[in-house]
Formats: sequence, structure tokens, C-alpha cells
Amino acid sequence: MRGSGPLIIRQTWVVVVVVGSCVLAACVKGSSPEGSVSYGASSVCSPALPTLGPALERIDREVQAARRRESIPGVAAGVVCGDSLVWSRGYGVLAVDDSQPVTSSTRFRIASITKVFTATAVMKLWESGSLQLDDPVNRYLPWFHLQRTKETGNDPVTVRHLLTHTSGVPANSSLTNFTRLYQPARREAITALPAQQLESRPGTSYAYSNLGYGVLGDLVATVSGASYDAYLQREILQPLGMVETLVHPSPGEEHTAWGSGPIRRDGTRAKAGFWELGFFAPAGGMAASVVDLGRFIALQLAPYRGDTTTVLRPETLREMHRVHFALPSRSIDLGVQGVTGVGYAWAVDRSNGHHVVYHTGGLPEQTSYMMIDLGSQVGVVFLTNAQDAGRGVAEKMLKLVRAAIDTAPGG
Repeated sequence: MRGSGPLIIRQTWVVVVVVGSCVLAACVKGSSPEGSVSYGASSVCSPALPTLGPALERIDREVQAARRRESIPGVAAGVVCGDSLVWSRGYGVLAVDDSQPVTSSTRFRIASITKVFTATAVMKLWESGSLQLDDPVNRYLPWFHLQRTKETGNDPVTVRHLLTHTSGVPANSSLTNFTRLYQPARREAITALPAQQLESRPGTSYAYSNLGYGVLGDLVATVSGASYDAYLQREILQPLGMVETLVHPSPGEEHTAWGSGPIRRDGTRAKAGFWELGFFAPAGGMAASVVDLGRFIALQLAPYRGDTTTVLRPETLREMHRVHFALPSRSIDLGVQGVTGVGYAWAVDRSNGHHVVYHTGGLPEQTSYMMIDLGSQVGVVFLTNAQDAGRGVAEKMLKLVRAAIDTAPGG
């Protein structure tokens, strides 16, 4: 298999789990017992232990403050250095009506972070020669047609256009109405697609499109000959050891947080419904834990420390992290730092001498953040079971850890 090689994520991923205490020089001193804390070992972080400890203490305080301030029922957060999850913690409860505690292994719905997994699946098929990125999408999906105008022209929508949200496929349409709990299933979506209108000439402008990533999910299934779920499990999740991740979660799954709606006038949140995404599951349907997302972050960091992986070749990962369509600062409203462009699914920031890739996810019930500084070999995860929650926390986490690593001896 092309791109195969030794799996770079250490088998001793979590060294120990403790509650309200610390076991390494990097641990959070005096942690309160409202969640679990996990630590691992990392050669990248070892020189930074004297400065990393205070950074993790600050992160712990920031997360707890955000949870109290925003009345978030449950939160999980984690920090990755190199190939290891070096700190993670759960806070609060699974749901407003469920007192089970959140841990580092609790699954949260990660919403649009799912898009990065869909893009990874597409690139896996590209590596195998099963598809070409500049091929028209309807070469693989004959049903893929939208209405055109004189302004949008006749240029084909390619796979690459869908990956970078530059296809002209509508950002919002009658098919993507997230005020309703149930989104269209595949048959309904395919039937309704020809009535949708292309909004711009392919490749000329950026418009974030859930519909476009629903199409990419169907492309993965059609080209691979397996279901989208089965392909992700076989080619991405299982090789990475992401055993807790659900591609299509169902209501009532064990060890899975249940979402809550917006903050009410009395400062509380009510239990939300469960959004069934149907055709749009590849754009936002997955549920994952901090532990599993830590493994995925380690995959992204591998090429920048000279490692190979079983999932994608290093040069393919680098290609996903590269700016493919430049954008002005903050053109992507992901609630985090300025943007210099979009890669394949990833938002990319190349400002201030750093190379950061990130994605956020938001459903009307849960909010999630994943940010990675590729050069500093650090990444962070921040997951909540509340609508529109935690804006800015992940960015603070990344800056704190990055500063500790970069200022350490030999950093």
C-alpha cells in the first residue's frame, strides 16, 4: 500500500490517569476534583517540563473559568506535544440531566471538524490513484449537477474545489437548514440538488459549504466501493487507534455527551435535541474524545518531525496543510485567530512566523475546537456540550503551550 510505514503514535499513549492530583513535573498543581486528568510522555515536551507546568495550570484555570462563565454542562480539553497527549482533563457532566462526569475519553459531537476526516479520506483515495483532484466531480458522481447562470459559467466543479470550499456550491440552501433536527437523507438530497444554483464560478471565491462536503462523503463511498463509515473506520480510525470515535453516533450512546442549547436569561441551558445529519454527516456528524483527537493531531504533526504514518504520506499531509486559496484575515468565521487561507478542509494561519492549521465545529447543541501549530509540534482540543460555547479558549490554550515549548532550553 502506498504511504505505508510504521505507526508513529506511541502505544503507551496515556501513562496514568489521576483525579485531582499530579504525578509528573508537568501536572496541574492543586487541581480540583471536578474531572479527570491524564498525562503522557513526549520527547518533544521533555525539555519544556519546567515551563510547561505553569502553562497547564493556566489552561486549567482558563477552561474552568469559561465553563462557569458560559454555563457549559461538560467540557473536555487536551494538549498534544509531538506524538503524545501530554495533558487532558474532563470537567462537568455528560448532560444537563445526567450527572455522570466527563472524562478525557468522553465522546462529544465534533460537528464540522468531521470535514477534516472527510478530506483525509479523499486524499487517501487520491494517493491510491482512485481519483484525481482536478477531475470534474460528475465524472465520479453522474447525478452531481446544479443550475448555472451566465456569471457562474460552464467550468466544471472539481474535487479540489470541494475540498477548498471554492466550488460555488451554495453555502446555504434549502437543503442545509439546521433549524430542523432531521437533515435530508441521500436520496432526498440527490433528488433536490439539480434545483440548487451554483453561486459563483468554480475556483474564484470562497464560500464555506456543508453541502459540498456532503457530496465529498458520497464521493468517498462511490469511489472506494465501501460505505463512508466503513472506509473511515478501515483506512483512518483503526490504523490510528481511534477506537472510541463514532462516524455516525446515535442518540443515547454510552460515554457520549448530550448537547444543550443557548444560555437562557436565567443563565442556564436546556437540554437540546439530537441533530440527525443524514446526507450531511460527512460535513459534521462524527463524535470523538479528546484522547482520540489527540491521536489525529499527532498524525498531522508527524511530517514536521520526520515521521511516516500508516494513513497518509508525509508529503500528502503537508499538501493538506498548505494554503490553496488565500483569504484576508478573519475571512473564515471560525471564532479563532486570523486566517491566511484555506487548505484541504483546514483553515491555515501563516502569520507571525508560525504555521497553524485548525478547524472548529458547531451544531445547535455542541461546539468543538482543534488547533495545531505544526512548527512548534503542539496541538490543542477543546470540546463542549453546549451551543456556541468556548470561543477563544482553544486559541489561548495553543498560545500558552506554544510559548512554554518555544522558550524551553533547546526549544
